[in-house]
Amino acid sequence: MANNLITPLSRRSDFERLYKQGKRIRLSNGIVFVFKKNDVGQFRLGFSASSKYVNSVKRNKIKRKVREFFRNDQTVAHIDVLFIITRKISNENIKSDSFFYTIQKSCNQIVLSIS
Repeated sequence: MANNLITPLSRRSDFERLYKQGKRIRLSNGIVFVFKKNDVGQFRLGFSASSKYVNSVKRNKIKRKVREFFRNDQTVAHIDVLFIITRKISNENIKSDSFFYTIQKSCNQIVLSIS
């Protein structure tokens, strides 16, 4: 990935394409990763989380962790990844290392399945 850039996935059509055609990894803690190769030639990352499930502080903390993983991984390119929070996440979960370890494991799965 050139310069470790992560382009935001922001168009509605891109989100809809991922929802319909992407592969899914569902985690037990209410998080879903949807991913698919793209023709754009760069890594794009999108987030979807309702404020009824997660407040902005938690949401942004999770976003930073996910971005950091993909930023550090040099093998990721030509992929669209959508990160969806589907249910309420408690403060204890956000603070636990196992929560982010589970997310990192899923990110690794995405990288392996695409390459």
